[in-house]
Amino acid sequence: MYSKFVTNPLNGLDDGSFFKKGFYYIVKLASIGIVVWGFYLIFADMFGATGFFKSLKGMEVWPMIRSILFFLTNVVISALAVMWLTSVLWKRSEEFKEVDYNGVPLIVPRFIKLIGQLVAVVIIATSVTIAAAHIFVVPAGYFPLIEIFERIGNNPISTHKYVVEFTSSLPQLTFYNSPVDGFGDYIQTFLFNGAIWNIIKGIIVAFLNLAVFYFIAEIFEIIIYFLIRKQLFK
Repeated sequence: MYSKFVTNPLNGLDDGSFFKKGFYYIVKLASIGIVVWGFYLIFADMFGATGFFKSLKGMEVWPMIRSILFFLTNVVISALAVMWLTSVLWKRSEEFKEVDYNGVPLIVPRFIKLIGQLVAVVIIATSVTIAAAHIFVVPAGYFPLIEIFERIGNNPISTHKYVVEFTSSLPQLTFYNSPVDGFGDYIQTFLFNGAIWNIIKGIIVAFLNLAVFYFIAEIFEIIIYFLIRKQLFK
């Protein structure tokens, strides 16, 4: 009993196995939580008083067709985004078992990089969703993962004032919800400026956000390695 409840846990704390297992299970559970939560939102946003199908009521035929086409497209986009986020978390959780444990402080940069990867996925998924909305010129929106995207985006780094100042200077994703004034206006406003340009902006912003997260993580690593290797006492 003493060995099981005292000696083994203390040894696990000292050799790092306790923390490796702990972070492994935390990230693994997060990956499972994302897939369950994501697919729940995809289906939940279809129904109810504020659901997608309710918004079709009383709509004219042509706008309804466009809305349904966007809906079907975004179901696929949203499902892929959920699986992408889940796969990132699942892979990173496995790495906690495979990578050598080097102390709790060095876990922090790994989590910063992980958050940066999730933010990049969110940005790209959002840009593709907005692009699809422009292609179909949708009058009825369907954005089921907005709650997950906001939770991931509201992390301590993305919301830091210096990071916000930087990201606000980057090309911003835009959504047009105005009538189409002819085929030429559709090509220029909705297809080029709306769809293609938003995807390009999404890739640029995702890359630069990822670079910021990795830069911050590596600064942490430099400081930590400097501190743990510096001789404090003669």
